[in-house]
Amino acid sequence: NMLLQHIGLNKELSAEAVTQMKAQARFLRALYYSVLTTYYYKAPLIVDSPDISQVGRTRTDRAEMIRFIVDELGDIAKILPRTYTAKSDQGRPTAGAALALRARVLNFEASALCNPGHETKPWEEAADAAWEVMELGVYSLYQDGYAKLFTEAAEHSSESIFNVEAVANPLGLGHSTDIVMRQYNSAAPLRNFIDSYWMKDGKPREESAYADSEGYADLDPRFAQTIVYPGSTWMGETVKTDNTNVRFTNKQTGFIYKKYTVYTEKVPGDQELNLGENCSPTNIMLLRYADILLMYAEAKNE
Repeated sequence: NMLLQHIGLNKELSAEAVTQMKAQARFLRALYYSVLTTYYYKAPLIVDSPDISQVGRTRTDRAEMIRFIVDELGDIAKILPRTYTAKSDQGRPTAGAALALRARVLNFEASALCNPGHETKPWEEAADAAWEVMELGVYSLYQDGYAKLFTEAAEHSSESIFNVEAVANPLGLGHSTDIVMRQYNSAAPLRNFIDSYWMKDGKPREESAYADSEGYADLDPRFAQTIVYPGSTWMGETVKTDNTNVRFTNKQTGFIYKKYTVYTEKVPGDQELNLGENCSPTNIMLLRYADILLMYAEAKNE
């Protein structure tokens, strides 16, 4: 809000640069408000610079908030470019990012949580919004493996729409996923998440031809590419159930998330083994083309 209110006072940036920066700031504001409405249902809608008088402001009606977000993103998509050519601009929001976030917001609003009467219009709006992203012709599914999609090697792939950008060098400009997963295990997968995986034939275990498979065998292949589980190999060790592994801990639930870590089944080098806070180098995708395809399919089905 501060930038939007005062950037026009500068005497150095071109008019086009100001227009783009304002659109980028509006995108981030819409993104943050979408998070607030998801977690807290309603929040005060504030579109001017911070002021002490805003402290007691009441929460804005949710419908008004959602309409503001959706309209903002629709307007921003007309201003932001579809792609950037300069590597230094990678990570900035694009028209596709604005439309994708708009589709996500509308899909959530159409769901039973926000649309208990199952009205069809919200689903139609959600489908149309997802289709707009698809029509851009900019994105496609990553073809070099599901596990690799969430690594440095696949950053800014054809499937990536908008990321939280992490910097590998200098250290300290990344996130903390590696140390959290390796050393603290404080964001561990819960058992109900593990049990939500179906078998590799696309059916629940009780209906599957693999119903009698033991342990974690014959689950959806994405399971083993997402989860470190007892009996699997990670960081050069067989994962144990008694929290006695040397290079990592699974003390919270017995499971660890693999996604966005630098670790594989191989023994890590000293630098990787000692990655600390804010040193993880892998971008985190907030908006991904596969999600858009699933949103479109869900909305059309409903």
